[in-house]
Amino acid sequence: MKLIIKKIEIQNFLSIGNIELEFSNKDTVLIQGFVEDSLSSDSNGSGKSSIIEALNWCLFDETLKRVKKDDVINNKIGKDTFVSVFLEINGVNINIIRYRNHKEFKNQVKLVYNDKDISESSDIKTNAKIKEILSMNFEDFQTNIIFSNNSMKFLELGDTDRKKLFDDIIRSDLYEKCIDLIKFKLKNFNEELNNLNLEKNIVIGKIESSNLNYKNLKEQSENFELEKNIELSSLTNKEIELKDLFKKNENIEEYDKRISNLEFKIENIQKDINNENIKLMNVGRNNEFLQQKENLINCVEIKNIEEKLKIENQKLNDFRISVSNLQFGIKNVKEKLDHKKDVLKIINDEIENYTLNLSKNVCPVCKQKLPINESNTLEFLNNENNKKYKEEIEIEELNQKKLDVEKELNNITEIGKSKKDEILQIDEELKLKKEDIQKSILLINEQIDLENKNVEESKKQALIEIDLKNKEIGELRIKIDEINKAKNETQRVLDKLEYVKKEIERVNNSKNVYLESLNNVSIQIEEYNKELLNFEIEIVSKQSKIDNYKYWINGFKKIKGLLISTITPIMNEKALEYSRMLTSGEFEIKFVTQRENKDGSSKEVFDIEVAREDGGCKYCALSSGEKRRVDLITIFVLDELKKINCIHDLNIRFYDEIFDSLDEIGIEKVVELLKVISQNKEVYVISHRQDLKDLFNKCLTIIKKDGISKIF
Repeated sequence: MKLIIKKIEIQNFLSIGNIELEFSNKDTVLIQGFVEDSLSSDSNGSGKSSIIEALNWCLFDETLKRVKKDDVINNKIGKDTFVSVFLEINGVNINIIRYRNHKEFKNQVKLVYNDKDISESSDIKTNAKIKEILSMNFEDFQTNIIFSNNSMKFLELGDTDRKKLFDDIIRSDLYEKCIDLIKFKLKNFNEELNNLNLEKNIVIGKIESSNLNYKNLKEQSENFELEKNIELSSLTNKEIELKDLFKKNENIEEYDKRISNLEFKIENIQKDINNENIKLMNVGRNNEFLQQKENLINCVEIKNIEEKLKIENQKLNDFRISVSNLQFGIKNVKEKLDHKKDVLKIINDEIENYTLNLSKNVCPVCKQKLPINESNTLEFLNNENNKKYKEEIEIEELNQKKLDVEKELNNITEIGKSKKDEILQIDEELKLKKEDIQKSILLINEQIDLENKNVEESKKQALIEIDLKNKEIGELRIKIDEINKAKNETQRVLDKLEYVKKEIERVNNSKNVYLESLNNVSIQIEEYNKELLNFEIEIVSKQSKIDNYKYWINGFKKIKGLLISTITPIMNEKALEYSRMLTSGEFEIKFVTQRENKDGSSKEVFDIEVAREDGGCKYCALSSGEKRRVDLITIFVLDELKKINCIHDLNIRFYDEIFDSLDEIGIEKVVELLKVISQNKEVYVISHRQDLKDLFNKCLTIIKKDGISKIF
């Protein structure tokens, strides 16, 4: 995929204030920095690497230094941060703009595709769409565009990590993924095959169990038929025996006829007994003397006199209560009169004392002589006379009330006496009436006693007659019981005979349930055999697929080996070319992708052998400058390998501090090689060294002043 980064615009990002940089010329560009505010360093912290971080942040919302969200904002400006990157992917113009704390766009990310905003509803979705369009993630981007000291530690990695990096570059991981996918499917098929074998064994177990069950059911069916025949034989013999016994007895109808005749006789006798009982009950019921006695006892006239006496006594009690209430009222009036008289006496005494003391000119209270005040004297006497007058009025009213109550009391007393006399008269009348009735009752009782003697004699005769008839009934019932006993015995024989007939019918109709079970088990065994056959067919099919997958696993391994054996000479050819350019033939490097095991088989590796003119092939034996050249040759070859495999063909490269440990000659040779590379890409080299300007066609100087970096 051809990916061209055309331009980047940066505002208030990290130390950068406002920078616009176009990536249109294929050239080598040196990026240097200077910090005017710092005395400790001329370059570090100037913002050289901030261009790379801005590019990372805009495209992937991440930075190499893992700077947190709001920490990307320039701390001097504090707002309106954004980075805009203009791209071209396979001829399509793309513009990605990421904002932070922006006054208009807040923290949004925008994606413009051929001048059309295709941003998603959320930043998360837009970020995912950016990665989809770029066909790479943050890590892939770093690998393809940025080469730093960390990138040059390839030979310090373990064999596994180096091999993984190599597989990623040549895309052999696709074969590994295919192999892993097939292995995964193979594992699933093996599990399915194991499950099928397990299920097959279960079915075999079911078949064996069903065969055993069939054998048991067959035995039970045969036993059932044998027992059925034995039971039928026994029941038939019992039926013959019961029929013979029944012939010896009368029919049930004959027994019922005899019983019916006896019960008819009992019924007639019982009617005679009932008639005698009725006569017995009626003896003495028409005794007129008893009725006369009852009438006298319940004499209405006496009850009326008693009711009248009760009413008059109640009235007398009411008069007595009224007298008691009037007497109590008179007592209260007397007490009030006595009290008022005492009060009147006190008032008269006060007037008399006041008048006496006044004549002596002495205070009635303290007994001291006083000056005579006629006004006060008259007022006092008037008040006392008023009190006296009020008391006399109240005394007069109470006397009148007393007279009224006493008069009412005398009237009620007179009425009470009259009522008492009337009650005495009624009581005397009641007494005389009761005596007359008692005499009449005595006469009637004598007549009743005589009548009762005659009744008792009649009852004795009736009871004797009833007793004789009951004995006759008892004898008849004994006969009925004997007949019922014989009848019941005959009925029991009939019931047993009926039961035996039903049992014979039941046994004849009894169904051999084992036959149906045998049929079901037979059908089940047939189904299990079909299921077993299906399992065997499916197992053969699965085994065939497993063998096919094993074939493809071996095939992909051979394809991967063929790919590696094809690419390795190309890598070594490039390595030889770069070695001659950087070392003037002092040493050469060779990529080793396979080693032979002791058993003769080959093992995939990814290692580098160094061949010096003066001997030796160990990377660890090289000087730091030589190691740096080997590192550079390695990353340049790997970069070419990416280009061959069409992996993210980017138009720019950043090399960050790659000249460490190189002498002047080494630096010049590296720059020459970079110029060769820049024929196809724009190469940016970040370095703190100030003596490199003459080696590059173009130089960008980033100066940081007052916390803000700018390009000059």
